[in-house]
Amino acid sequence: MVSRASFAASFIALIFLFGPRIAAQEATPSAPPLGWDELYAARLETSASSREAAIAVKSATLALEQYTKPYIPIVSLSTSATSPFRISSSGFVGGSLVSAVGIENLLGADLALEVPVKMASNGSLSLDDPSLSISRKLFTEDEAARLDAEAALLNAKASLKNAEDTVRINLAKEVLNANYYKCLLDASRKNLEVLERVQKATVNTTTLRELERRILGARKSLLSAAKALEDISDEVKDNLETLVADLHTLQGEWVKSIEMKAPETSLSTQALEFTLAAAEKRQAFALLPYLPNPNISAELSYDTSTQGLDWALSLSLSYNVADKGQKSLEALKRREYPEIYRARLTDAQKSLSEGIRTTKTSIESLELDLKIQQLDIEDAQDELAMMQALYQGGFANEESLVIASIDLSVESLEAEKIQYDILIQKLSLAKYFE
Repeated sequence: MVSRASFAASFIALIFLFGPRIAAQEATPSAPPLGWDELYAARLETSASSREAAIAVKSATLALEQYTKPYIPIVSLSTSATSPFRISSSGFVGGSLVSAVGIENLLGADLALEVPVKMASNGSLSLDDPSLSISRKLFTEDEAARLDAEAALLNAKASLKNAEDTVRINLAKEVLNANYYKCLLDASRKNLEVLERVQKATVNTTTLRELERRILGARKSLLSAAKALEDISDEVKDNLETLVADLHTLQGEWVKSIEMKAPETSLSTQALEFTLAAAEKRQAFALLPYLPNPNISAELSYDTSTQGLDWALSLSLSYNVADKGQKSLEALKRREYPEIYRARLTDAQKSLSEGIRTTKTSIESLELDLKIQQLDIEDAQDELAMMQALYQGGFANEESLVIASIDLSVESLEAEKIQYDILIQKLSLAKYFE
């Protein structure tokens, strides 16, 4: 005799296997099956959050490279400010084109090599005075700026990961819901057909009321399942069998990390750590807003007419003696923001651990629900087995046997729904594991 567990497993497997196949048969024969990877990529492509986050990552990466790769030069071409190309009433006058190679943020300084080229009115070219210059602020905070840039990159990566995880989880929900409601629709339709057939052959008033109650319940399930399927995209319903198979193949890879030790940090908390470090460096220079911060420049140029070298040192300064309290406000921010970011970091770490704990609790609760549901399935199996024996012995009518069979199918579908909910919660938990 088949055991209870194997009977339940077989029953659920039949629903799981044959439900999506009906939807696949309704798909256009000429259209190739759309798998998980293709549909997931398409959803990412149409996700505004994902695309915006991807751009933010590229932007933050470029901003950080201004500090981590200062040796990469900037090459530019421009017309001379004092001698642009001109055309007057007498014809082409000429002008100068300046080619420049610059290096920024090299030990806090900016270097620039400029080579002007003159074009005379007759079109002849000549080299003008080339120059090499270096300039920097007296007080620089490049280390704090670099830490802020690293924090911005981590925040951008966190936003991108969150967008990708959201698309993945929502797509998984849609696929699992499509499979569940397709199975529910088929089961409800079959149950309704059987119940209505049995109702016509039943004369017992009490049994008729019970059958009527079951018929109304089946119609309600049929209606809710059909409505739920209407809200699911055609690309999911048309490729349901392939998507379900891919989902159950890939889920192991996605959720394997949740068996590891719970993370104590995330991309967002790491970003806050960098932001805090930057604020602490600025706090060490809390009086900087009150101090003049001149720009110091040194220039070496070659005079092509005299064939001699010239050099110059310069200092430029702009300082607001009275600024309506702006300097005191900036100094206050430098003193206070380390504590503010420290509090934010503590809150983020608590939120991380609380999110992990809450999701794990939800999974444990659903697993208990599944165990209870499995007991309900065993009860329904026992009831069906007893009704089959009584029916074969002539001690029970067909109506009781049909009701017992329907009860088992309902309990089995409910178990499948709980399993889907557990998977979604595990995917939600996996978000916390980088």
